[in-house]
Amino acid sequence: MRIAKTINTQPVRQTSTESGCGSECALSTQAFVAQKTKWYAITLLSAILLLANPAASAQSITYDAGGLKIELSEDVRAAIDSGVSLTFESQFSHTKRFFFFQWRTEVVQHNFVVTRHTLSNRYLVHENNKPAPHIFTSMRETMAFISESALDRFAKYHWQQPHAADEHQIRLRLSKTKLPGPMRLTAFIAADWDLDSGWSSWHSDQ
Repeated sequence: MRIAKTINTQPVRQTSTESGCGSECALSTQAFVAQKTKWYAITLLSAILLLANPAASAQSITYDAGGLKIELSEDVRAAIDSGVSLTFESQFSHTKRFFFFQWRTEVVQHNFVVTRHTLSNRYLVHENNKPAPHIFTSMRETMAFISESALDRFAKYHWQQPHAADEHQIRLRLSKTKLPGPMRLTAFIAADWDLDSGWSSWHSDQ
């Protein structure tokens, strides 16, 4: 006796679950490829910026002859002249020590925001919440004002503290996080934007 074998020639239909998984998997793959391409582009851009100026030296903020000296690179000057606002942060702290450990307390910050007024060709410096800006005719005068003001405020901070005889420190730096979004990547990897005095002990009678 022969047993007849029935073959189903109808095409197999995908269930709704399998169909939905296919579309979702495709979209997920596309998103992954797009994200990976984005990170490749960012990495490539960073490498190009680093290779474009390999011998760049950091233009920092230094202590010189009893004062603070700010030296700006050509890129930073060009950014200000093109209308980019720069925020300089002056920070003061009381330093405590215990054997080999040290930590900062009572940290106070005062900001200086530098902008250029195109029509009058003047440089404006806004301080925290003061309504009226300080106006200068040159970049040199502007940076000198910020340096002197930071030290003056540090002297007042120092002697107003209950521990005036203890060690106090000052730091002046350019805030990279407050730059416009497209400029932040360049600022974080290019030495020309590294404007930071670092924390340093300073005596107001110097």
